[in-house]
Amino acid sequence: MDMWRPYKDTVETMIPNATIVIDKFHVVKMANKSLERARKAIRSQLTPQQRRGLLKDRFVLLKRKHELSDAEYLRYSGWILNYPEMGKAYEFKESFFVIWNSQTRDEA
Repeated sequence: MDMWRPYKDTVETMIPNATIVIDKFHVVKMANKSLERARKAIRSQLTPQQRRGLLKDRFVLLKRKHELSDAEYLRYSGWILNYPEMGKAYEFKESFFVIWNSQTRDEA
């Protein structure tokens, strides 16, 4: 289900023994939203010329690393090389998905 608190509260009230599972769409959305906040904070400190050089890279950063084409990986590498904070944010996103994709709690 969605992570909206009233949904959780309603399920806990109406079906107290239910196991609540958050759907992947909303988890992915949350992780990407966090990455976007980091990207925008970094971009806000750049000159207009630097920002132009990063046009369309937003979509590269929202992709999973293993899904990047060679050209996209090159753009990603430019971000990471020039903006290490962005690299950290991206790696946090990727690490989060490793946890999300784990099969068991112990593995996560």
